[in-house]
Amino acid sequence: MILCHLPSVSDDDFSNETIYRSGLACVTCLVGAFSIRTGTPILGVISQPFVRSHLSKKPQSSVPSFACELFWGINTDSIKASNIPHSKRESAKLPAVFSSSPHELYDVLKRDFDSVRTFGAGYKCLTVLLGYTDSFINASGGVYFWDLCGPHAILSSMGGSLLALKPLEKNSERQSVLYKVPSHFPLQDVAECNLDQGFVFALHSDKTCDILDSRFRNSKSNL
Repeated sequence: MILCHLPSVSDDDFSNETIYRSGLACVTCLVGAFSIRTGTPILGVISQPFVRSHLSKKPQSSVPSFACELFWGINTDSIKASNIPHSKRESAKLPAVFSSSPHELYDVLKRDFDSVRTFGAGYKCLTVLLGYTDSFINASGGVYFWDLCGPHAILSSMGGSLLALKPLEKNSERQSVLYKVPSHFPLQDVAECNLDQGFVFALHSDKTCDILDSRFRNSKSNL
């Protein structure tokens, strides 16, 4: 099944940092495909259409110049490939993107994770895929299949995982996020495609989840 998300564009506030904090550079166009039989993501494409170009021959021009970045990944039993090079990050605290997470969760995790603030589910996933952050953690819902299927396929092709967060909070078995076909076409109830359990999107998921397991266990023992 093919899922596609084309966001609206209304802002061009750019940052010169590695991770854009807001603006058009956070816009992504996402295409993902998953297996109807297994629910696993098999193909992903992320287009970042409004990256500022540094190759403009008109430095005095007031008209912004943009370059497009395109990332892809294939995740099947026989083929696992992407055009994103693997990166290694060495850090005492893991940089993580949090998406509207409750203060209680943030308080539990801030001892091990440095919070990074930016916008857009697709772009937050991209910061993980490019090695700028180690994980994207969402506890509030409001993210849908079409936001994650494409990035998830690329992540899986690179050896990463997308796991449901609530089972981790309950110290239960780790559960991979799977996708399913909606009951009606065209889609009538978007709640069918909502990831309401929250999730952890991480390239090195075992390391991230070990930290989460430990912190959740300790927070409960201190209640």
